[in-house]
Amino acid sequence: MPFQFLICSSGGSIAAAQAHGQAARQPGGNDTLAEGAGRIALDTLPECMLRQIVERLRGAAIVALSRTSRRMHGQLDRDFVAPVRLRERLKWIVSNSAFQRALGDIAQLAPAARHSLLNRMPVEQLHPAIQMRADMARFALLHTGAPARTARPANGSAHRAPLVDIAQRPVPALLDVALALDADARVPALTGLAARASRNKERWRDLLEGMLAAAQGRKGRAGVASLAERVQLLTAVAEALADPSRYVVRAVCRASLWHRVFDEARALPPAARPPIWPALAQSAACDFAAALEQDMPAEPRDTCWYRIIGAIGSQMPADQANEALVAMLDRIDGLDEITSRPAPYIALMEAASRLPDALAVLVMNRVVEQAFRMNSVAVYERIWEAVFGASRGLEPALQQQVLVALGQRLPDADGRLQRWFALSDRVAALPRALRREPLLALVDAELSTDVPAGFAVPRLMGLLEELDLDDRPTLLSGLLQVYDDDPRHWSDMVNAAVDLPRRMRRDPFAAIAHKLLVTREPLPDTPPPQRADDTAAAAPGDVSLAAWPVSERQARRQFTELLGMLTWADRGFVLMAMAPYASVHRFTWLIDEGLYLPRSGRHEVRLFTTLAERATRLTEPRDAAQILPALATAIRTLQPDQCASALYWLHDACQKADMIHLFAPVWAHFHASLPVEDEPPAADGNRLKRKARDRPADA
Repeated sequence: MPFQFLICSSGGSIAAAQAHGQAARQPGGNDTLAEGAGRIALDTLPECMLRQIVERLRGAAIVALSRTSRRMHGQLDRDFVAPVRLRERLKWIVSNSAFQRALGDIAQLAPAARHSLLNRMPVEQLHPAIQMRADMARFALLHTGAPARTARPANGSAHRAPLVDIAQRPVPALLDVALALDADARVPALTGLAARASRNKERWRDLLEGMLAAAQGRKGRAGVASLAERVQLLTAVAEALADPSRYVVRAVCRASLWHRVFDEARALPPAARPPIWPALAQSAACDFAAALEQDMPAEPRDTCWYRIIGAIGSQMPADQANEALVAMLDRIDGLDEITSRPAPYIALMEAASRLPDALAVLVMNRVVEQAFRMNSVAVYERIWEAVFGASRGLEPALQQQVLVALGQRLPDADGRLQRWFALSDRVAALPRALRREPLLALVDAELSTDVPAGFAVPRLMGLLEELDLDDRPTLLSGLLQVYDDDPRHWSDMVNAAVDLPRRMRRDPFAAIAHKLLVTREPLPDTPPPQRADDTAAAAPGDVSLAAWPVSERQARRQFTELLGMLTWADRGFVLMAMAPYASVHRFTWLIDEGLYLPRSGRHEVRLFTTLAERATRLTEPRDAAQILPALATAIRTLQPDQCASALYWLHDACQKADMIHLFAPVWAHFHASLPVEDEPPAADGNRLKRKARDRPADA
């Protein structure tokens, strides 16, 4: 969407297009800018213009912009900056008291931002003992401050009208009522009437025949209003035919109606046709899909399809042809029957190939995406090869889009390794700034095509070194995740991650941490004897982190070394990110390292809360005996307004493991200082106090 204001080239006048209804650029003005002319300070712009600019920025940029001046802060704080900060707070909420504070701050926001944030409130991060109260408070605020919903009155009334009213009224009377509405409401009203009448196939067809007759009756009338009504009637018939749930009439009858609407649309002035073509394309595709599913003969199954394809190539402007082709693809998405008869699909691709490159790429990418989900690998191979070859002559920016789509969906068939290499060659030929996304697609492709590490890693690492520094971490983390079982190339990838600046190491180091923390079984306590050809050993000049871990002691040392190479914020991120996935025998590593984190009220709280929730699913007494004492000690380090969910999950875990005596000192530490909002319900509270008091005596 373009900006809704214009700034003249001299910088001397600014006009909001919506407010003034005229361009600020003066006819015949001189477009030559003197040095320094035309620069306008953002904090001098009218508020309506400033809002349009800020709506296009991301959260961090909005906060930075608000700090540039007092006026900017005043303009942006409530409607833009406050929602950004609240959105950041939400992911750290694990107690009802914090939840209620966030609700209070959200209630002060503008309605649009308020309801967006309310729908994101993280109720699932809370323990069930406090979750219901938090959810009830959220729903209460949603209900009391809900924005007004304005449904289309005509469409809504048509759907709600008693069937007998529509069945008894003559068709001309119904059409007169619909056409008497505002222009924007007519087509929804007419399609609503058709949907309501579709329970009776004769009535449905009579209504559509009546709409066609009414459109034809307006042919000889002069005036813009008559032409508009004619277009609206034809559009409504086409949309009614495009509704797959209303197919109460035999295919031959539907095709007859479709061809009549098509002929009427062609008789319209070219400028009046745009609203009808997409609906006709959808209805042709919908009818084609229904006929394929019912295994109908080619006639009349294909006639509507090929006729609209012909119109797309000869009668529609490029942007509308693109819209029509995408609408047709939407209608046949997931239709496996088309793989036995791919000719109509090929015809659609040929029509797309005649569009301007920028539009053709959009359609071709959709074709690749949908064909990949078909149940015929042979058909998809043909489509993949055709698109790959056709994209060779595109300009680099468009070629990049196609290579991403092709790389994410390599055919799982013979020759896949050759295709992967051909794709990587094309990616290497792109300008450096355009390689990042296609390279990520090549990394993802390994999961479905089994490209051996010996081929993929050296090739991708060579391309990685040519990328801009800011683009390397994402690709490197993908490589580390995919090839985390290959000792020979592991050290090369880890060394590359260590060579990154500290501020860029987070994601690659998270992938390395995943390798160290997510294991089926603990490693041996002592390393096995080292062989001369051992690929697990670090090469001369490698950091010790690059060696393939072969013992528990070595893996633990590497994990500590890894965290020491990160900033405190990134260290907390890695620990928190690993908490949901770490193997049970690695819990104590996370707890021990979490105790070293600064008390920010964020990473350490989420870390210990997640581990407490996972501890409720422990099944081995040996694991519980090792983990729960360390976890109880860690939870005691939290603040009273942060600990509620972790505290209650710890209680559940201790109770399940028959180790409730571990919970007693933790409950004694917190129960007097817990905020009221975080206190358990009365029954649960009495049970917690009783068990915490009585169990040590039994022990």
